[in-house]
Amino acid sequence: MGHYKHKSDMISEEVFIDYFKRINKILYDLKIKYWLSFGTLLGYIREGKHIIGDSDIDFGTDTKGFDILEQHKHLFYEQGFAITENKFRNRGKWRGLFIYDPKIKNFHIDISEWKLDEETSRYTFRWHLRLNLPAKIFDFAYKIIAKIMIKFNDINNIQNTDFNRYKKPFILKIISNICFEIDWFFNTKRQLEVYIPYVIPVEYYDVKTYIPAYPYTYTKTNYGKNFMIPDNKFCAKGGSECIKGKTKDGFERCYLDE
Repeated sequence: MGHYKHKSDMISEEVFIDYFKRINKILYDLKIKYWLSFGTLLGYIREGKHIIGDSDIDFGTDTKGFDILEQHKHLFYEQGFAITENKFRNRGKWRGLFIYDPKIKNFHIDISEWKLDEETSRYTFRWHLRLNLPAKIFDFAYKIIAKIMIKFNDINNIQNTDFNRYKKPFILKIISNICFEIDWFFNTKRQLEVYIPYVIPVEYYDVKTYIPAYPYTYTKTNYGKNFMIPDNKFCAKGGSECIKGKTKDGFERCYLDE
Protein backbone atom coordinates (compact mmCIF):
# COMPACT_ATOMS: atom_id res chain seq x y z
CA MET A 1 0.00 0.00 0.00
CA GLY A 2 1.65 3.17 -1.19
CA HIS A 3 1.00 6.76 -0.14
CA TYR A 4 1.03 10.12 -1.89
CA LYS A 5 3.18 12.93 -0.55
CA HIS A 6 0.91 15.58 -2.07
CA LYS A 7 -2.83 15.54 -2.66
CA SER A 8 -2.26 17.04 -6.09
CA ASP A 9 -0.52 13.80 -7.14
CA MET A 10 -3.55 11.62 -6.41
CA ILE A 11 -5.20 9.88 -9.32
CA SER A 12 -8.97 9.83 -9.74
CA GLU A 13 -10.98 6.71 -9.02
CA GLU A 14 -11.79 6.51 -12.74
CA VAL A 15 -8.09 6.19 -13.55
CA PHE A 16 -7.66 3.55 -10.84
CA ILE A 17 -10.59 1.53 -12.21
CA ASP A 18 -9.18 1.69 -15.74
CA TYR A 19 -5.75 0.41 -14.66
CA PHE A 20 -7.23 -2.20 -12.34
CA LYS A 21 -9.43 -3.65 -15.09
CA ARG A 22 -6.61 -3.72 -17.65
CA ILE A 23 -4.11 -5.46 -15.36
CA ASN A 24 -6.71 -7.79 -13.88
CA LYS A 25 -7.78 -8.91 -17.36
CA ILE A 26 -4.22 -9.92 -18.20
CA LEU A 27 -3.93 -11.98 -15.01
CA TYR A 28 -7.40 -13.47 -15.36
CA ASP A 29 -6.91 -14.49 -18.99
CA LEU A 30 -3.60 -16.19 -18.17
CA LYS A 31 -5.55 -18.43 -15.74
CA ILE A 32 -2.91 -18.20 -13.02
CA LYS A 33 -3.49 -18.30 -9.27
CA TYR A 34 -3.56 -14.67 -8.18
CA TRP A 35 -5.34 -12.48 -5.65
CA LEU A 36 -5.83 -8.92 -4.45
CA SER A 37 -3.19 -8.09 -1.89
CA PHE A 38 -2.12 -5.45 0.65
CA GLY A 39 -3.89 -2.09 0.28
CA THR A 40 -5.99 -3.23 -2.67
CA LEU A 41 -7.40 -6.11 -0.65
CA LEU A 42 -7.86 -3.78 2.33
CA GLY A 43 -9.86 -1.43 0.12
CA TYR A 44 -12.04 -4.29 -1.12
CA ILE A 45 -12.75 -5.53 2.42
CA ARG A 46 -13.08 -2.27 4.31
CA GLU A 47 -14.27 0.30 1.78
CA GLY A 48 -15.66 -1.80 -1.04
CA LYS A 49 -13.55 0.35 -3.36
CA HIS A 50 -10.11 1.86 -3.91
CA ILE A 51 -8.77 3.61 -0.81
CA ILE A 52 -8.32 7.31 -1.51
CA GLY A 53 -4.63 8.12 -1.18
CA ASP A 54 -3.36 4.64 -2.03
CA SER A 55 -0.78 5.12 -4.78
CA ASP A 56 -0.63 1.58 -6.14
CA ILE A 57 -2.55 -1.58 -7.00
CA ASP A 58 -1.35 -4.77 -5.33
CA PHE A 59 -1.67 -8.33 -6.60
CA GLY A 60 -0.11 -11.50 -5.25
CA THR A 61 0.61 -14.73 -7.08
CA ASP A 62 2.42 -17.99 -6.42
CA THR A 63 5.74 -19.04 -7.94
CA LYS A 64 4.12 -20.88 -10.85
CA GLY A 65 1.97 -17.86 -11.64
CA PHE A 66 4.95 -15.51 -11.49
CA ASP A 67 6.90 -17.75 -13.90
CA ILE A 68 4.02 -17.50 -16.37
CA LEU A 69 3.88 -13.71 -15.97
CA GLU A 70 7.58 -13.41 -16.77
CA GLN A 71 6.95 -15.33 -19.99
CA HIS A 72 4.15 -12.95 -20.96
CA LYS A 73 5.55 -9.50 -20.19
CA HIS A 74 4.72 -8.47 -23.73
CA LEU A 75 1.05 -8.37 -22.71
CA PHE A 76 1.82 -5.45 -20.39
CA TYR A 77 3.99 -3.70 -22.97
CA GLU A 78 1.18 -3.98 -25.53
CA GLN A 79 -1.04 -2.07 -23.08
CA GLY A 80 1.51 0.76 -22.91
CA PHE A 81 2.96 -0.20 -19.54
CA ALA A 82 6.62 -0.30 -18.53
CA ILE A 83 8.09 -2.82 -16.12
CA THR A 84 10.84 -2.66 -13.52
CA GLU A 85 11.86 -5.87 -11.79
CA ASN A 86 12.31 -4.89 -8.16
CA LYS A 87 15.93 -5.58 -7.22
CA PHE A 88 15.43 -4.50 -3.64
CA ARG A 89 12.73 -7.04 -2.92
CA ASN A 90 14.60 -9.50 -0.75
CA ARG A 91 17.76 -9.92 -2.77
CA GLY A 92 15.84 -11.30 -5.71
CA LYS A 93 14.70 -14.37 -3.78
CA TRP A 94 11.11 -13.15 -3.69
CA ARG A 95 10.37 -11.62 -7.05
CA GLY A 96 8.23 -8.62 -7.88
CA LEU A 97 7.07 -6.75 -10.96
CA PHE A 98 6.77 -2.98 -10.68
CA ILE A 99 4.42 -1.98 -13.51
CA TYR A 100 3.64 1.61 -14.41
CA ASP A 101 2.41 3.92 -17.13
CA PRO A 102 5.14 6.43 -18.10
CA LYS A 103 2.43 9.02 -18.72
CA ILE A 104 1.08 8.86 -15.15
CA LYS A 105 3.08 10.26 -12.23
CA ASN A 106 3.30 8.53 -8.84
CA PHE A 107 1.11 5.51 -9.53
CA HIS A 108 2.05 1.90 -10.21
CA ILE A 109 0.98 -1.73 -9.98
CA ASP A 110 2.86 -4.25 -7.83
CA ILE A 111 2.64 -7.95 -8.59
CA SER A 112 4.47 -9.89 -5.88
CA GLU A 113 5.56 -13.50 -5.68
CA TRP A 114 4.44 -15.42 -2.58
CA LYS A 115 6.36 -18.65 -2.00
CA LEU A 116 4.85 -21.80 -0.55
CA ASP A 117 6.63 -23.11 2.53
CA GLU A 118 6.15 -26.87 2.32
CA GLU A 119 6.76 -27.35 6.05
CA THR A 120 4.12 -24.89 7.28
CA SER A 121 1.79 -24.93 4.24
CA ARG A 122 1.90 -21.13 4.42
CA TYR A 123 2.67 -18.72 1.65
CA THR A 124 5.45 -16.32 2.58
CA PHE A 125 6.26 -12.85 1.35
CA ARG A 126 9.22 -10.69 2.26
CA TRP A 127 9.45 -6.96 2.34
CA HIS A 128 11.51 -4.12 3.72
CA LEU A 129 10.62 -0.91 5.53
CA ARG A 130 12.66 2.28 5.38
CA LEU A 131 11.87 3.45 8.89
CA ASN A 132 15.08 5.34 9.64
CA LEU A 133 17.05 8.23 8.17
CA PRO A 134 20.18 6.30 6.98
CA ALA A 135 18.06 3.91 4.92
CA LYS A 136 16.13 6.78 3.36
CA ILE A 137 19.33 8.69 2.51
CA PHE A 138 21.05 5.80 0.77
CA ASP A 139 17.88 4.75 -1.02
CA PHE A 140 17.64 8.30 -2.39
CA ALA A 141 21.31 8.18 -3.47
CA TYR A 142 20.76 4.81 -5.19
CA LYS A 143 17.86 6.20 -7.21
CA ILE A 144 19.74 9.37 -8.22
CA ILE A 145 22.68 7.31 -9.47
CA ALA A 146 20.31 5.05 -11.38
CA LYS A 147 18.85 8.05 -13.21
CA ILE A 148 22.35 9.23 -14.17
CA MET A 149 23.22 5.77 -15.47
CA ILE A 150 20.17 5.79 -17.72
CA LYS A 151 21.70 8.69 -19.67
CA PHE A 152 25.15 7.08 -19.88
CA ASN A 153 23.68 3.83 -21.19
CA ASP A 154 21.54 5.53 -23.86
CA ILE A 155 18.43 3.69 -22.75
CA ASN A 156 15.69 4.64 -25.18
CA ASN A 157 13.49 1.57 -24.80
CA ILE A 158 11.14 2.10 -21.85
CA GLN A 159 10.99 -1.67 -21.38
CA ASN A 160 14.60 -1.77 -20.13
CA THR A 161 14.05 0.04 -16.84
CA ASP A 162 15.75 -2.41 -14.48
CA PHE A 163 18.50 -0.17 -13.08
CA ASN A 164 20.66 -3.11 -12.07
CA ARG A 165 21.22 -4.03 -15.75
CA TYR A 166 23.09 -0.84 -16.50
CA LYS A 167 26.81 -1.56 -16.90
CA LYS A 168 28.43 1.84 -17.24
CA PRO A 169 30.03 3.98 -16.09
CA PHE A 170 31.60 1.27 -13.94
CA ILE A 171 32.45 3.54 -11.01
CA LEU A 172 28.78 4.53 -10.69
CA LYS A 173 27.84 0.87 -10.83
CA ILE A 174 30.13 0.23 -7.85
CA ILE A 175 28.83 3.25 -5.92
CA SER A 176 25.19 2.32 -6.56
CA ASN A 177 25.80 -1.21 -5.26
CA ILE A 178 27.47 0.20 -2.13
CA CYS A 179 24.45 2.46 -1.55
CA PHE A 180 22.18 -0.52 -2.03
CA GLU A 181 24.08 -2.61 0.51
CA ILE A 182 24.01 0.16 3.12
CA ASP A 183 20.33 0.80 2.43
CA TRP A 184 19.62 -2.92 2.89
CA PHE A 185 21.62 -3.04 6.15
CA PHE A 186 19.61 -0.24 7.79
CA ASN A 187 16.21 -1.43 6.61
CA THR A 188 13.77 -3.33 8.77
CA LYS A 189 13.07 -6.67 7.10
CA ARG A 190 9.81 -8.58 7.50
CA GLN A 191 8.47 -11.93 6.40
CA LEU A 192 4.71 -12.34 6.32
CA GLU A 193 3.36 -15.88 6.47
CA VAL A 194 -0.25 -16.59 5.50
CA TYR A 195 -2.19 -19.79 4.87
CA ILE A 196 -3.77 -19.62 1.38
CA PRO A 197 -5.16 -23.08 0.48
CA TYR A 198 -7.19 -21.58 -2.34
CA VAL A 199 -8.44 -18.27 -3.75
CA ILE A 200 -12.04 -17.06 -3.82
CA PRO A 201 -13.64 -15.59 -6.97
CA VAL A 202 -15.31 -12.21 -6.40
CA GLU A 203 -16.55 -9.26 -8.43
CA TYR A 204 -14.79 -5.95 -7.99
CA TYR A 205 -15.62 -2.95 -10.14
CA ASP A 206 -17.84 -5.21 -12.25
CA VAL A 207 -15.05 -7.63 -13.24
CA LYS A 208 -14.14 -11.07 -11.96
CA THR A 209 -11.04 -11.29 -9.80
CA TYR A 210 -9.82 -13.23 -6.76
CA ILE A 211 -9.12 -12.71 -3.08
CA PRO A 212 -7.16 -15.09 -0.80
CA ALA A 213 -8.92 -17.63 1.38
CA TYR A 214 -9.28 -16.22 4.91
CA PRO A 215 -8.97 -12.62 3.65
CA TYR A 216 -9.49 -11.11 7.11
CA THR A 217 -6.65 -13.16 8.61
CA TYR A 218 -4.49 -12.27 5.62
CA THR A 219 -5.16 -8.55 6.08
CA LYS A 220 -4.89 -8.65 9.87
CA THR A 221 -1.46 -10.29 9.58
CA ASN A 222 -0.27 -7.32 7.56
CA TYR A 223 -2.06 -4.37 9.13
CA GLY A 224 -2.87 -5.48 12.68
CA LYS A 225 -6.13 -6.07 14.56
CA ASN A 226 -7.50 -2.58 13.87
CA PHE A 227 -7.24 -2.85 10.09
CA MET A 228 -10.96 -2.06 9.68
CA ILE A 229 -10.39 1.39 11.20
CA PRO A 230 -8.96 3.96 8.72
CA ASP A 231 -5.66 5.42 9.90
CA ASN A 232 -4.31 8.43 8.01
CA LYS A 233 -1.01 8.15 9.88
CA PHE A 234 -0.62 4.46 9.16
CA CYS A 235 2.93 3.09 9.16
CA ALA A 236 3.19 -0.58 8.21
CA LYS A 237 4.64 -2.34 11.22
CA GLY A 238 3.12 -5.77 10.72
CA GLY A 239 0.14 -7.17 12.55
CA SER A 240 0.18 -6.23 16.22
CA GLU A 241 -1.24 -9.65 17.07
CA CYS A 242 1.38 -11.53 15.07
CA ILE A 243 3.57 -14.27 16.46
CA LYS A 244 7.05 -12.78 16.35
CA GLY A 245 10.32 -14.54 15.72
CA LYS A 246 13.29 -14.59 13.37
CA THR A 247 13.97 -16.55 10.21
CA LYS A 248 17.35 -18.17 9.67
CA ASP A 249 18.53 -15.24 7.57
CA GLY A 250 17.38 -12.54 9.97
CA PHE A 251 13.92 -11.57 8.76
CA GLU A 252 11.25 -10.84 11.34
CA ARG A 253 8.49 -13.40 11.06
CA CYS A 254 4.87 -12.30 11.23
CA TYR A 255 1.88 -14.63 11.08
CA LEU A 256 -1.36 -15.48 12.82
CA ASP A 257 -2.69 -18.86 13.85
CA GLU A 258 -5.76 -19.72 11.79
